[in-house]
Amino acid sequence: ISYPEGTIPYCGTDYVLMEKVPKGYEGYGGTKTVSFKLDQEGKVTVTGGSAVAETVDGVITIKVENRRTADLSIYKCDETGKRLEGAVFALYGPEVRNTDDILEKDGKKYYYISEKTTGTEGEVVFTNLVYGNYYLVEKEAPEGYHIIEEPRLVELKEGTVQDTICTVKVINRKKDPHITGTGGKGQPDHHYDHPQYEGRHRPRQPADHDAGR
Repeated sequence: ISYPEGTIPYCGTDYVLMEKVPKGYEGYGGTKTVSFKLDQEGKVTVTGGSAVAETVDGVITIKVENRRTADLSIYKCDETGKRLEGAVFALYGPEVRNTDDILEKDGKKYYYISEKTTGTEGEVVFTNLVYGNYYLVEKEAPEGYHIIEEPRLVELKEGTVQDTICTVKVINRKKDPHITGTGGKGQPDHHYDHPQYEGRHRPRQPADHDAGR
């Protein structure tokens, strides 16, 4: 926005910038607005919306930040690739939301966003998430499968997001009715996350009484 030197049109009048938010950015599909006002000296003041504005040499510059977003698609399956219904996932993120349900990891707080249950296709989708770190918590495992108790870190960033979607596969191991004990720390022997999950270990090799399954 510019005007001739020495002239300030419509001083004291409110202006509104309207933006149709592009795909892959916060508020996609909606309209983002920024309101501002000019005074007699050409100073611009933002009166509504989130933006930074200044006037230099007769030119008004308004900087509006659009944060990148993505959808998070979770697939729940077993070791054979069979999709699993009935897994309940809760997602926690860095932005302050529900202060009654907070997950603390590595000295940082993550706030409850929502909870979803996998259907017959074994999928849940959390939409319109701003780029950043999130934690996925399995609240309930599908019937007949071990629950994954360790929260899983999910990073939304360049490289993990393809066409505005980040896809994560989570594998559960089926319970063995012949094994009733727990691991050394009171956790089920078969408690583990996706084999590619950084920082986790693959399950132990079958014991003698597992052989021949």
